Amino acid sequence: MTSTGVTSKAGIDALRAYLTDHLAGSAGALDLLGSLDGDGDDEFHVAIRWLRDEIAQDRQALVEIMDLLEVDESAVKQAGSRAGEKLFRLWSSATLTRSLPLTRLMRLEALEAGVAGKAAGWRALDALADERLRGFDFTELLARADNQHARLEELRIGAATAAFTA
Repeated sequence: MTSTGVTSKAGIDALRAYLTDHLAGSAGALDLLGSLDGDGDDEFHVAIRWLRDEIAQDRQALVEIMDLLEVDESAVKQAGSRAGEKLFRLWSSATLTRSLPLTRLMRLEALEAGVAGKAAGWRALDALADERLRGFDFTELLARADNQHARLEELRIGAATAAFTA
């Protein structure tokens, strides 16, 4: 893998690690969103399904970027991310928190942090200015992340209000 500005082995290795970490994070986010989804057609569940679709599309964009940059997925990082998400789900479960709204709040805050990290990743890749990435609209990807963050923030405030006024 060579690219504009990334020619050293250390730089290439760092970019590989960075991209595989972001891909693993997206897998954990999708799993966490799956834990929040349900059969409901209320505003919360509709928003969660929308977020899951959006993040799946963003994950696909990342996979395409990795393909162009000749970066393979890391099975170890994918498994680690999924295991970490499962532990977080257990730690934040309503069984332990004794409150579904508190569980939702904790999980939504984790997702918000993930979306912020994804936005930072898009900015970093945009700054890389690799010619192979010209087909990617990082401005659009950042706008999507901003919309996701805003929607998560609305849901988080609702969950906080429910958790702390119950």
